[in-house]
Amino acid sequence: DIIIKQTVNLNLKPYVIDYTEPEQWETVIVGNDYLLEKYTIGKTLNIAELEKEENERIQSCSLYPVYHGSAKNNIGIKQLIEVITSKLFSPTQLNSDKLCGNVFKVEYSDDGQRLVYVRLYSGTLHLRDSVNISEKEKIKVTEMYTSINGELRQIDKAEPGEIII
Repeated sequence: DIIIKQTVNLNLKPYVIDYTEPEQWETVIVGNDYLLEKYTIGKTLNIAELEKEENERIQSCSLYPVYHGSAKNNIGIKQLIEVITSKLFSPTQLNSDKLCGNVFKVEYSDDGQRLVYVRLYSGTLHLRDSVNISEKEKIKVTEMYTSINGELRQIDKAEPGEIII
């Protein structure tokens, strides 16, 4: 399921329209029997109840929030950053020392070297560690970089929440 959280009105002066009315929370309400029963008999649903259910469903990957905006015009960016930092997966939620990350981009440098972009979710990755990238393939980390103020800096270790190359 998806829930539209905001849209952008593109009149002469664009602005964000946030959805906060209970009627606009239909996707959240129908996913919870208690909230649905309460809503159908006319009881008032408070925002705290709806947000709690929304957060639980987002964390369980059964609900995906949709935010509209424009980075160019700085419209809706504040709301997007708030949802990323408060509702979406946080690396602190994993209580594991086991290495876990997501490769989200692979490219090749001019000299043919493979560059792999990884978001680390748990565990710590050290330079020269051997990493299983599939059941059949294991690689050794020979270089690691992170972007600091738009510049690539070489690092010796990476921790949960970091994006590394």
